[in-house]
Amino acid sequence: MYCSLKKALSELLSLDVEEGEHVFVFTLTRGEVRHIAQDWNLSDDVLEAVMQRLGTAFEYGAEVKVIHDIVEELMEELRAVRSVTVPAVTLEKVMALAGGEMKRLYAVAEEGGGNPM
Repeated sequence: MYCSLKKALSELLSLDVEEGEHVFVFTLTRGEVRHIAQDWNLSDDVLEAVMQRLGTAFEYGAEVKVIHDIVEELMEELRAVRSVTVPAVTLEKVMALAGGEMKRLYAVAEEGGGNPM
């Protein structure tokens, strides 16, 4: 929502949320946007257009893509630190199969290539 501080506070106070429920509130002033976009040296008119577009993009709280991007980034971080436990017997079988496949591919390459599949 792009509006005055008074209207924004009024909207926040009118939200129907349960006691103790947390909400995420994000604000940007014109000065903050001007600073973030300082490489473009925005005129006042262009800055106003940016503010209006931000208001539209986040009209319903947060743009869905922003939420998706944050969730995907978090899930990727969690996948990066994930560890898996494999029983030793199963790991031995997998390693034996992988070793056999490597020998087969090497033999195919030694015989002049062909189709290794």
